[in-house]
Amino acid sequence: MAERNFKQELYYSYYEDMEDGRDTEFIDYESLITIIQELHQRIEKLERWKSRVQKAGAEVSAKMKDVHERNKQLVDKSKEILTKTEELTAKRRDSDERLDKLQDKIQQHIERDDRLKDKIQDYKDELKRQYRNSLGL
Repeated sequence: MAERNFKQELYYSYYEDMEDGRDTEFIDYESLITIIQELHQRIEKLERWKSRVQKAGAEVSAKMKDVHERNKQLVDKSKEILTKTEELTAKRRDSDERLDKLQDKIQQHIERDDRLKDKIQDYKDELKRQYRNSLGL
């Protein structure tokens, strides 16, 4: 903003009377009124801007409060999800352990069945051999 020379705008003049020693100052009151009106308009404009800024600030504050509340809800939901994930992970671990045990048992049964089949086959072979021997073959 350019600097203003108010003395010049007000047509300010100063007169020093040499005879009686009185000083006289003069300003143009119409110019003073114009400057005051301009100042008043600027103040009103600033007040309007202030009002707008305050309103916008209140809106931003309300939105920030909403964002904060939403973030809080998201954090709470994330905690719930994390807790559920931990629970499911523990269940999965338990299930994996039970599955491993069941697979071990199944393998043991398969091995036992194979041994029994071998014994049965040995027993059949022994019976056949005894039968042939009894027949004298």
